[in-house]
Amino acid sequence: MTADHALIGLALLHADVADDIAVDPDDFTDPRCSAVWATIRGLRGLGKPTDPITVLDALPGDVRGVDGVWLAEAVAAAPVRASAEHHASLVLEAATRRRLVETAGRIRQGVEEKIPAADLVEMARGWIDTTTRDVSAGGYLADILGDFVDQLETQPKVVPTPWADLNHLIGGWRPGCMYVIGARPGAGKTLMAVQAALGLAATGHVALNNLEMSRHEVMARIVAQTALVNLGAIIDHRLTEDDWAKVARVVPDVNALPLSIDDNPRVSTTDVRSHARTVARRGHLAGVVVDYIQLMRDPSGGKRMRSEVVAEFSRDLKILAKELHVPVLVLAQLNRGPMARAGAKPMMSDLKESGALEQDADVVILLSENPDHPEETLTIVDKNRWGAKGDFLLLKRGHYARLDNFQR
Repeated sequence: MTADHALIGLALLHADVADDIAVDPDDFTDPRCSAVWATIRGLRGLGKPTDPITVLDALPGDVRGVDGVWLAEAVAAAPVRASAEHHASLVLEAATRRRLVETAGRIRQGVEEKIPAADLVEMARGWIDTTTRDVSAGGYLADILGDFVDQLETQPKVVPTPWADLNHLIGGWRPGCMYVIGARPGAGKTLMAVQAALGLAATGHVALNNLEMSRHEVMARIVAQTALVNLGAIIDHRLTEDDWAKVARVVPDVNALPLSIDDNPRVSTTDVRSHARTVARRGHLAGVVVDYIQLMRDPSGGKRMRSEVVAEFSRDLKILAKELHVPVLVLAQLNRGPMARAGAKPMMSDLKESGALEQDADVVILLSENPDHPEETLTIVDKNRWGAKGDFLLLKRGHYARLDNFQR
């Protein structure tokens, strides 16, 4: 007798087995067991009995090899009720091994068809992920409350941002949350992104996807921020002896930061996910940064409306934050709405090409430059699932590629 048949026998004897065991019909190796299990599940859903006679009567007509004798033999050979979990684990183990063999065949076929290696690697990861099932189960309050109360006795796992006023409003970067940082060009969203990435990199590995700048341009801003050397001097290679000394002092610290930069200008959410997972294999993943979402590549080749595409990107990045349990910082460009309004103060509705960004985001941060005082950057928390909304000023030191706390 196999584990498949043992589990079927138990389900025919004990109606609650099919409810308690997280096994699906396609997990069984024997197609007869698969059909019987699906029938038992269906009967349970209708509130009907699952004895052998009722199951036989409810079986689809195209199921071969299952009759009264076969069901009676399964019942007679059924082990004790307490062994149901054990036999279920054997069924799932066999299913996983079977799917791994199938996946190996698909990978081999992909190699023979000369699918680009990078694409095939990401496809293979997805296939392997589906070889095992994550069983989704609801939880009653009594099951959740104890852990929740215990967590209240510990500090929340939040990484502070580099800005005190922002921390006051949002607490910091929270695992599993998506943060949208929106601004018009030149308002400082990339400065904020790079500075935030450096802060996160102090606690773990960070995956930064910059679709607008090369990795050398990003590195120039990192060196300017950390060494407090004029960005223009770095870009034009006009460093003084004092500048060189400052750079030399920060090189060891910058070199030690676990920050991975992907500057491919034509990435999709699949590429962002692949980069994040690759970085995560090197150690604890502290965050993902995307600069910026409207530049991401549409896998459909432009056959859909851009708003629909950006909405899909937004949803995928939100799912990525929850799956990897890390903060995901998504930069977005604003439309010209603020320029047409008195005061030019941006709003969430100014997020370009998609209203889904404001819906999916846990926090929306908007940046606005004061034309009369360009060193002042108005920072607006326009959405905050974790607390109050508000605004404050940051000091923009563009020559150092930094946004600093505003000294009052």
